[in-house]
Amino acid sequence: MLAEELGLKQLEPTPLAMDASAVIDGAKMERISRASRWLAARQAILREMIAAHLTRLVKVDTEAHTADIFTKPVTDPVRFRMLRAGLLGSPER
Repeated sequence: MLAEELGLKQLEPTPLAMDASAVIDGAKMERISRASRWLAARQAILREMIAAHLTRLVKVDTEAHTADIFTKPVTDPVRFRMLRAGLLGSPER
């Protein structure tokens, strides 16, 4: 939506990196189990975005998931530098 507001045409779906296979699988399913009902709203939003070709889900290894730098303590200096490089678009991966 931001690109559209700036007048930029989106040529392909934006990749959304995820390290949780269950979320990726759930976003592809039409039926939702009673036990995972709390995920239903989030998965429905993902399905709509995928159907509208706004995003695509990309499975990434847990150790290389860039978002972890914001959500988890990263105490290993090597992993921190790798995640920081991915965040900044640096070729140091």
